[in-house]
Parts: sequence; C-alpha cells; structure tokens
Amino acid sequence: MHAQIIKKGNEWNSDSMAKHLITSYLDLGDYKAAAMVFFVGFARNYVMWNDFLEEFKSFGGDPSEVLEVFKELRCEGVVFDSRVISVVLKICASVMNLWLGLEVHASLIKRGFELDVYVKCALMSFYGRCWRVESANQVFHESPNLDDLLWNEAILVNLKNERFVKALELFREMQFLSSKVNATAVLKILQACSKEGALNEGKQIHGYVLKLAMESNLSICNSLIIMYSRNGKIKIASRVFDSMKDHSLSSWNSIISSYTTLGYLDDAWNLFCKMERSGTKPDIVTWNSILSGNAIVRSYKEVLITLLRMQAAGFRPNPRSITSVLQAVK
Repeated sequence: MHAQIIKKGNEWNSDSMAKHLITSYLDLGDYKAAAMVFFVGFARNYVMWNDFLEEFKSFGGDPSEVLEVFKELRCEGVVFDSRVISVVLKICASVMNLWLGLEVHASLIKRGFELDVYVKCALMSFYGRCWRVESANQVFHESPNLDDLLWNEAILVNLKNERFVKALELFREMQFLSSKVNATAVLKILQACSKEGALNEGKQIHGYVLKLAMESNLSICNSLIIMYSRNGKIKIASRVFDSMKDHSLSSWNSIISSYTTLGYLDDAWNLFCKMERSGTKPDIVTWNSILSGNAIVRSYKEVLITLLRMQAAGFRPNPRSITSVLQAVK
C-alpha cells in the first residue's frame, strides 16, 4: 500500500492516509517504519505529534525509538526544519534524553540555524525538564526579540523547577514591558504563591487578573480562593467566590475546604447546603473536606455522623476518609 501511495504521489498529501500508514505499521510492530512516515509526512503531522506518541506507546513502542530514527535520518544528511526540531526536543524532554537534546542544540548553533520562537520554547522546556534551568534561562536571555510565548515559557520553566523568586522577577519585568502573561502562567504563579505563603505577591497577581479581565477563568478564581485561604484570609477568599458568575464543582470544593481547614465548620456546612441547593452535587472531595475539618477539631461524633451521611449519599470511604476518622479518635 505504501509503495502504491508513493507511485500516485498526490495521495500522499492526505493527512488521513499518513495516519493510516502509521497505524498500519504500528499494528505490524514495525516501529521504525511508523516513525519514518511520521518524519517524512511531518509538515502535515506537526499538530498531531502528541497523538502520534500516545499511539506509538499504546502499540508497545518506546519513544526513544523515534529519536533513533531521527538520528539515523540526520546522519544520512536529511535536514529538518524548525517544526521537526521542536518536536524532537519535546520528545527528548519526555524521555529525559539530555545528551541528544544537547547534541541537537549544538548542531543548531554550528549550522547557524536561526531559532524561531517555537524552537526556543522547546529548548527552554527541554532544559527545564532535564533540570538544567540555568540553560533554559540562558536561551531566554540570549533571545534578541522576546515574544510573549518566550516570557510565559520562562516563567513556567522556573516555577516547575521551584525558582519562585526568579519566576516573579520575570513576571514583573513582563508587566513593565507591557507583555501579556497567559492564563496558564498566572494559574501556576498563584499555585506557587499558595505553596510559598506569598500573600503580597498573590495580591499583585490578583490585581493583574482584574486588570486583564481574567476573573471569568474558573481555574484562576479557584486558585485565588485557595491562595487567600492558605494565607489565612478567608474573608477575601469568600469575596472572590461570591464575585464569580459561575461556580464549578471545583469552585465549591475550594471554598468549602478553605473553611474546614481554618476550622469554620458551621460556615462549611452552610456552603455545603447552599451547594446542594444550587444543583451541584457534592463528590468524594467535598465529603472528605467536611470529614477532615471535623477531624482537625477532634469531633469524633461529627466525623461518624458525616461518614454515615456520606455513605447514605452513595460514596464509599477512600483512604483519605479513613485517615480523617483515625485522626479524630486519637
């Protein structure tokens, strides 16, 4: 079939045909041929690289085999464009292949290859994943034109490597230059503020969220609730919750767990009832928050009552539920 497609030529331009060929080779266990088709038809498969890798692994293939095919083709003189290089670096990151990633980067420099924003982001992500955050920052700082994508990638790489101070520094610089931080980076910074107990920095991020009208993003609002509650500011957390136009299950769980963690059990139960009246059904996370709150204040009787109510609602206790019960009886 592959030979017939090559003869006809024009049919090779079909994305579906390339995908069918890849699946056929994977089904036959010919991982090398599948990877070859992927690289040869790459201009059309760029957006599908993650799907390809998942399929490749589902058939028992090792992503390292894809990299071996890349090395083989490169040794044979095949010159790849920036899109292929970006994906190869992402695969290097996923399998933690530091040496091949370094080799690819070195070859790009040697060739005088002009790195576009996608290759630079892929390089930064690769270095960050392989615990070489300083190399990632070097790629960023050596870029003459700092695109918004690069700023956001730099922030995320530093946060993933627990460089909280550096990430905030980049965030402030980015604001000064009127660049835009994306929702993912804002979310990760807020999560870091929660972890680090950085209330003032969290308030700055909140101001940025309001300035850019990001308050409609439920994940960001949920993170704001958690950030304020972990810093002991439950009233502000409550105001954030009340200001939200819509509440997801995660929103309810965030505010209820905030109250239970700080020992405001009556308020937590009131919110629980309000949640049910709103039509949102509690899940095991909601029930465990209530159980945990009662366990914290050592209210064994309330823990048992809550446990029975939870089971009556159709939920089986999980390890966290049992931990709360044991904590209450100590």
